[in-house]
Amino acid sequence: MLTARRSTKPDFTIDVDKAIGEAMQARVQAALKADPNFKLTDEIAQGFREQIEREVRAGFSSIEPNSGREFVFSGLKEARDEGRFITLRYKADVGANDPRTITYLTFLFKNVDLSRVQQIPAGQRLTIQAPPAAIDPDGKLYVWIGNGRPINETALAGATQTVSFGADGLEVYYPAGSYRMNYLRVVGLLWLKLAFLAMVGVCTATFLSFAVAAMTSFGVLFVAESASFLSNALDYYGTTTQKGNLDVVALITRIIAWPIATAFKGYSDLRPTTNLVDGLLIPWSTLVSSGVVIGAVCALLFAIGTSIFRRRELATYSGQ
Repeated sequence: MLTARRSTKPDFTIDVDKAIGEAMQARVQAALKADPNFKLTDEIAQGFREQIEREVRAGFSSIEPNSGREFVFSGLKEARDEGRFITLRYKADVGANDPRTITYLTFLFKNVDLSRVQQIPAGQRLTIQAPPAAIDPDGKLYVWIGNGRPINETALAGATQTVSFGADGLEVYYPAGSYRMNYLRVVGLLWLKLAFLAMVGVCTATFLSFAVAAMTSFGVLFVAESASFLSNALDYYGTTTQKGNLDVVALITRIIAWPIATAFKGYSDLRPTTNLVDGLLIPWSTLVSSGVVIGAVCALLFAIGTSIFRRRELATYSGQ
């Protein structure tokens, strides 16, 4: 457990633009068939595109019953060169993840004679280890995952529901550093995040009352920490109604929320404690780049607070 590991997720091998183009034509034809007066506006087209892209990405990690799919993981050359065993961690969602459901997954690793048939509980994280020989010389790992049990060399059976791994359901990791140094980098990132919040408080205190400055600082903390969630939510937040008409309130909400989510997403994506608990390696490059960006923002806030503070009249001496 006391280690730092590098992890990688499967390469997205689907041509998204091509898939969106084909699905867009079918979606428009279906809309015209349902309503001859239908007009494809820019807002409707954007809504179609976002919905289709979500469906394509969700379908990439789904496996139909009694079929399989190959997943490719890149960036594992270091593990192969250093002879480190790798671990495939997965979480399969099956229907409503009923614990009484019996699901079998078949794993085949290219380059080595390694196959596993696992009876899995739905919705829980499990792991499989593989030797470094399973990795290609170019640092790629090929894993074929089948939804079902093999009945011969070419067929699967026993599956009745689709298996989906989701955005975080598949990853490969291997040990890549010491826990102590990783812990120090985590502390450094926490100090940087605290420095930003402290500087927000100092800057607002130069021209606002204590209560308003405190409320503003807490508001910035809440917005900054939730920016990733807000950004993901905006991907599913449409600005048109079901009939294709523009929703003015939704459009205004999106216009306000998008710049906030974009401005603070980098801060929100820094989750050092989560990485530490999961044993994920935080490289020095992340610490340095975060220090440069957050340091520049802190310097700007300090300059603004100093400029305001110099122009304030703090007290007036009566001469008596």
